[in-house]
Amino acid sequence: MSHEANKQILTLRPGGSLRESLFSEEQKLQQWFKNLGNLLKTHPSDDEFKRELNIDDPKSMWNTRPLFLKKLDLVPQFWLHTENVGLHIYHVAMNLNTEKIINKSVVRAATLLHDNGKRNDPTNHNHPLDSAQEAEKYLKWMDFNKKEIELCLHLIANHDFLGKIVNLQAKETIDDVIKICPTLEILNCLLVFTIADIGSIEGLIKIRPNILNDIISVYVKAKSKLLSSLPHPTDAIVWHKMPI
Repeated sequence: MSHEANKQILTLRPGGSLRESLFSEEQKLQQWFKNLGNLLKTHPSDDEFKRELNIDDPKSMWNTRPLFLKKLDLVPQFWLHTENVGLHIYHVAMNLNTEKIINKSVVRAATLLHDNGKRNDPTNHNHPLDSAQEAEKYLKWMDFNKKEIELCLHLIANHDFLGKIVNLQAKETIDDVIKICPTLEILNCLLVFTIADIGSIEGLIKIRPNILNDIISVYVKAKSKLLSSLPHPTDAIVWHKMPI
C-alpha cells in the first residue's frame, strides 16, 4: 500500500487543478466521518463495532478511510511499538471494551483519533494535544454535541496519563488523576481507553508484564478517593463535569 498510497496522494484528477483535488479529498474525509458518526448513533455492541471496522473486509469502515487517514499506515514507530501508527490505532479499537461505559461513542471516536498527531513525527511527545486539536472538526462532522466533543477531546489529550503515572519516576499523584477525571464516568472512560491502548503495545507489555494491573490499581485508588470526596454519590456519574 505504501508506494501506491503515496502515488495517489500526489496524483491529481485528470484535468483537475490542485485546488479541486484537495477539495475533493476534504469532501471524502468529511463524508467518512459523517458515516462513522451515523454508525456510532446506532449504538452498536463492541462486537458489531469491530465487525464494521474489520481489516479483512475491503468494504469496512477501516479499509474505506480517505487517503489523509491512510497516511498513518505509512508512519513507522520505534521503541516499544512494533507496528505503524495506523495499525496501532486499529488494534486499540479492536481491544476496546465499552461494556460498562455510558459514553461508548465518545470513547470509540477517541481511540480512532488519539494518535493522529503522530502523522508527521511518530516521536512527537505533544501528539495527544496535537491529536485533540485536529479531532475537533471531525467530531463536529460526526454530529457530536458540545459535551460529547469536550469529553472526547479531553480523553484524547490525556490518553497517555494513566500509562505515565505508573512509571516509577512519575511525579503525578492520585490527586492529579482526580483533577483530570473529576467524575467516575470520565475516570472509567480513560481507564478502558488506556487499557486498550497500552495493551496493544507488545513491546511495553513484554518488558513490563504487570503494567495493566498497575494501571488498574491506580484506577481503584482514584475511584475510592473520588467517591469519598463527593457529598452526593450520584455526582460521580455526571460525565460532563469537565475539569477547569
